[in-house]
Amino acid sequence: MAKTPISIMAHLEHCEDLLQCVYNLTPCEVQVYRLLLKEGGLTAIQVGERLGRSSNSAYRFLRSLQSSKLVYKQQRNRKEGGYYYLYYSEDPEEVRVRLNQFKEEWNVRIEELILEFPRDIPDDAPGMTQRA
Repeated sequence: MAKTPISIMAHLEHCEDLLQCVYNLTPCEVQVYRLLLKEGGLTAIQVGERLGRSSNSAYRFLRSLQSSKLVYKQQRNRKEGGYYYLYYSEDPEEVRVRLNQFKEEWNVRIEELILEFPRDIPDDAPGMTQRA
């Protein structure tokens, strides 16, 4: 199927979540972000348990969310020695600000591309003539 502006917009409408579209997240990663919003600091093992997934999967989801700056971790020390990490969702207001920045950058870039259209074609090219 050809990708048209309408089909692209339809795809965006089918995204389960705005974060999934903008940050190219999987549905499970969105689920992890929402879980951390609801419950606060959780270990990767707890995230895996709540999702019914392995802790390896949970670590993978959390790393992806960290690289997107949607999740951060804090180290906690154990009294008996060693440490563990608790994962938290970034403040939704901060994420909202970044989403707005993305939208503004997107609008500027799209406007630039529209002004360049069609690129590398001389104005006097045969195909550039107006319809009569």
